Amino acid sequence: MIRLLALLFVSLFFSYTLIAQPMPLEEFQWKNRLLLLFDENTDSHPIKEQLLLFEQKQEELEDRQLLLIRIDQNTVRNQQGMLITDLEATAIRKHFSVPDNQFTVLLIGKDGTKKLTKYHPVSPQEIFSLIDRMPMRQPEMKK
Repeated sequence: MIRLLALLFVSLFFSYTLIAQPMPLEEFQWKNRLLLLFDENTDSHPIKEQLLLFEQKQEELEDRQLLLIRIDQNTVRNQQGMLITDLEATAIRKHFSVPDNQFTVLLIGKDGTKKLTKYHPVSPQEIFSLIDRMPMRQPEMKK
């Protein structure tokens, strides 16, 4: 009986701990869409290629409230390469089930859910087209 109670307590504790964990990108939810760029380091060739594709698209990024974020094994950086210290790379990778050693692009909607996963650089047109078809984007386009 004591073992059963101990087991129940431990399972409830771990369940509460898992539920109580906030989404690692919660501060952006309902404010921004995110294009997350994962690789072994934030200056890898695929990340540089992806950033180059968006280099001349700043107006389109702002219009769609889309932020580009680079994530390597240990750090999280913005589009310009500045360190974002309040975000944890490991927690973001784990939350979205991103492999450690593979270039990955994730599009995250304002609702915080994954909308697209690719393992190669993606054209801005593909990203913008997908965003423009999202229900939350429709009223934004009318403004």
